[in-house]
Amino acid sequence: MNYKLYIIGLGALLLTGCKDADELSAGGSGQPAGNVIQVGGIDVDEMVAHASVTRDGDPAPVDEETVVRTDAENIEWLRSPLFSGLDITYGNFDKNTGGRINSRVAILKLLSGSVANSIKYSDGGLAEYSFLYRDNATGNPTTTEAIWYDNGSHFFEGLYVPSDISYNATSQTVDNVYGDGGTALNLTTDQHDDATTEDALGNYTRLAHYLAMPSNYTLNATVARVKLPFRHRLARVLAYILIDPEMGDDVKINGYTYTPKVGDTPAVLDDPTDTDIRFCKVKVLAGVKDAVSSQHHTYTPQWTEIRKVIPHFVGERGSYNDATNTSLDANHFIAYYNKTKKVHINPTDAEWAGLASKFDPVTAETPKGTVTSSTDPDYQRTVYGQVPVYDLIVRPTYRQLNRVMYDEEGYDNATTRTALYNNTNKIEFEITLNNGLVYSREVEIDLDANYQTAIYLRISREHVDYSSSGSQLWQETTGYDGYYGVNNENGNTLSVAGSSWQRAYTNDAVDYGITDGHKYQGDTEDEYAQHVSDARWIEMLREACVGGKHHGDYFILKSDISIPAAAFPADFVFTGHLDGLDHTITLTNEDYLFAGLNGHYTTAQESDASAEWEANVHKETHSGNTYWVPYRTATDGWRAEVINLNINSGATLFKAGAGYSNDGGTDVTGYVHNCWVGATYNNSTHQWSGGTAVKENKPTIPQY
Repeated sequence: MNYKLYIIGLGALLLTGCKDADELSAGGSGQPAGNVIQVGGIDVDEMVAHASVTRDGDPAPVDEETVVRTDAENIEWLRSPLFSGLDITYGNFDKNTGGRINSRVAILKLLSGSVANSIKYSDGGLAEYSFLYRDNATGNPTTTEAIWYDNGSHFFEGLYVPSDISYNATSQTVDNVYGDGGTALNLTTDQHDDATTEDALGNYTRLAHYLAMPSNYTLNATVARVKLPFRHRLARVLAYILIDPEMGDDVKINGYTYTPKVGDTPAVLDDPTDTDIRFCKVKVLAGVKDAVSSQHHTYTPQWTEIRKVIPHFVGERGSYNDATNTSLDANHFIAYYNKTKKVHINPTDAEWAGLASKFDPVTAETPKGTVTSSTDPDYQRTVYGQVPVYDLIVRPTYRQLNRVMYDEEGYDNATTRTALYNNTNKIEFEITLNNGLVYSREVEIDLDANYQTAIYLRISREHVDYSSSGSQLWQETTGYDGYYGVNNENGNTLSVAGSSWQRAYTNDAVDYGITDGHKYQGDTEDEYAQHVSDARWIEMLREACVGGKHHGDYFILKSDISIPAAAFPADFVFTGHLDGLDHTITLTNEDYLFAGLNGHYTTAQESDASAEWEANVHKETHSGNTYWVPYRTATDGWRAEVINLNINSGATLFKAGAGYSNDGGTDVTGYVHNCWVGATYNNSTHQWSGGTAVKENKPTIPQY
């Protein structure tokens, strides 16, 4: 399969003002050199896979569609491009103007093992990647590792474009990209084929493989290891076809044929080329424009409005929640209707699950087409069988200006970027039934890249009605690494609270040199240390309490550590964030580490704006309202946490009898997760064995 990797649309524009390579490798623009950017991989979701799922009350596994989230190197079709290398543009922001500066292109490359086509893994079981600056003349990686510039947020942008959706792309240039000539495949009128073999990759699959990092994705300069997320570059619309039971059991879309799976015999899917359903007057991808410049190359999506498109057949579904990718009833599509409000309630609606109690249970014997009224006169239920579902991959429209994708043509100009934001998209569904009736319905869609919506088309004798599930993520963005000083090995994430603005302290002796004007290795340097000795780390941890210098700060264990007797007072209540990264604290002649964990303290500055800064909370504005975050209520909050930690046998994390907020206690009110006593960690399986699990404490996450 001939895939090519492409740089984002901003590449040529941003590179024209770059300094020479030697200056940039030392930081560029007179800024000090930062530490090396250590990339721990790529986080990518496979769009759809099949898995055997066992449900409560039904011990027989059911084969159904599900979403598989995995590291990119585990996805077979993406592995080869990763070995070739993926272009990433990154840089930071001018502190005065907010503009993007120091923009460079680095090549993210999956490293090969000693055996051909094998992956090189670290001792911790992570696939290893290099992140080296790109040579503009050859398109190949240099030997210089990419570095952070100053402290603070950096942007990261990049695409993966399958070569056969590239427009005007036949001949290759010196930098391994396509030159002008030729045309893209006919993507615009037929998406029905999702074949994934080497010789028969369908349009639908090609479009689903068009990936991009999210717009405005940022990471902080002092993150030790990052994982870069890639998501679908386009948007997706699903159409559920619900034919009114009054039309008759034999009424279906004209030409529709489907045979369900029986035993080991696979299902025979409907062929939409022979079925009278079309998605009309919709904007889709025509191809990706290849424009080679003297500096680099840019790739921008080209859109077109198509009169009629053959959609892709997803399959027959029962009650399925596309927002959560879960099947609620595999055999029946169950719809409720509020007769007073004249509103349909679908499986993606929050109200749907609670309405089941108003009706008799739906069983295997419930006839298809059963319409039932409940004791509540407001509601009516219709039980369909499995219903056909089609989908189409379409042009995104952007609900916010800052969600416009960076590869759009005209993105760099404020006027044209606003025009891109104002673009709209719509679909006219055209359906002919086998009784000769023809229906059409136009629906506005409003979806960002990597978002989807489910449209429920209800066909009766008189008309076709519809309702929408609204905008939801096509694939959830996971594994965000926006934290100072964090090494997210083995999937650990520091702070569920999401406090990405603050500094973290790690017990290691690595000297990362000069970054943001201060030494990281700080035992004898200055108070801005982030990588310190065991003794200094313990000393600072002891000050993470109300009134202490490090109240609310973050602490990370890079290696096992021993804490001597009397290091902490008997009544010490921890108010910081401690991520053990699956390491062990050995307590010497101590019964417990902390007397308690205070996760919902109030800082002085929250009640008095002139008060001295006290702990790691700050203000954020959402929907016109201002909040102190990590957010808290009077009883719940996430302002302290202890995670991924083991305590030696004979000691405990908290003193005996400590009361947890889960049980109404007040001693442990922060977040406690994946903590153990006397356990052993297996680096290969990433699991603890032996020992005793520390009781979890998961306070309710307060909502804004």
